[in-house]
Amino acid sequence: MSEKQLSPINNWQARIQELRELLEEASNELIEAETGLAERLAAVNAFDFKLRSRLGQLTARLEALEEEILNYRQQLRRLQDDWGQPEELEEEWAAGDGGPRQWRFYGDEGQARSKYHPPGKAKEPPARPLSADQKATLRQLYRQLARRFHPDLAVDEADRQYRTAMMAAVNEAYAAADVERLRALLQEPDAGRLESARTDEQLVEALENELARCRSRLQEIKRELAELMSRQSSRLLRQAQKAEAEGRDLLAELASQLKAEIGRKMVERDVLKSEVEEFSAERGSYASDRLADAIYHLGLEFVDEGDLPPEVNEWIEKRRNPYEWDEDNPGED
Repeated sequence: MSEKQLSPINNWQARIQELRELLEEASNELIEAETGLAERLAAVNAFDFKLRSRLGQLTARLEALEEEILNYRQQLRRLQDDWGQPEELEEEWAAGDGGPRQWRFYGDEGQARSKYHPPGKAKEPPARPLSADQKATLRQLYRQLARRFHPDLAVDEADRQYRTAMMAAVNEAYAAADVERLRALLQEPDAGRLESARTDEQLVEALENELARCRSRLQEIKRELAELMSRQSSRLLRQAQKAEAEGRDLLAELASQLKAEIGRKMVERDVLKSEVEEFSAERGSYASDRLADAIYHLGLEFVDEGDLPPEVNEWIEKRRNPYEWDEDNPGED
């Protein structure tokens, strides 16, 4: 053994110190990334609440109209099939412009969530925007709590379950900008500690596992953030922020677009309804004439006219000589 080679005990201690330094660096990076993700999630959820409150009823009305229009189109297509309309007319009626769709997403995405955010409906954010001091306090409290309770700093499964539940509560309070709730969570007991390991070897293993989880979670956060930024609600939020900087109200503009499209769809619905009613009436008249012709020809071939009532004989005679009958002047030849 050379003089430069450390003893086994010193090797363990050096490794523990090295891992602690790496873990401290990774933990700081993780908390910053987790905080940034939580802020973005909170912003997107707050925007979703605002979007639904201002445009939700208009969107529901538009979707109901589109459902009516689809039903009328299907009815008309069936009538055209029976009538024998050219195929291109069927395709024309079956097609629909649908209107703009880039901002139609209400209800199809749900609450924006991350791995350690609670499932279900988020609490509505405060109506009034937070001041700069309030935002700084909120962020500071979140960092403190994330450092204490982040699940990827757990030493065993029981510790992880406790931390996951706590982190969900922290994220829920942060998304709702509930400072008092975050302060109350600071009074909760700490999770398990790495020092609970009995030997240096066990401590090294726990530190290595914790470091690996931190690094893995950092990669997950990057993927979650990329997915969040690609969502339609995030794109709309960026558009709304840009419009606000230009002195415009994007949601008011979208409401105007919705109202205009609702007006167009109401006209389309009424036209289709009228077409269905007229087509149904024409088809009924046409079917009655064809049935009458069939009965007439069958009557000529199979029925003894002497056995028919006088009214039927008169009708048959009328069919034989349609130009000799004038319904407006029945007494004239």
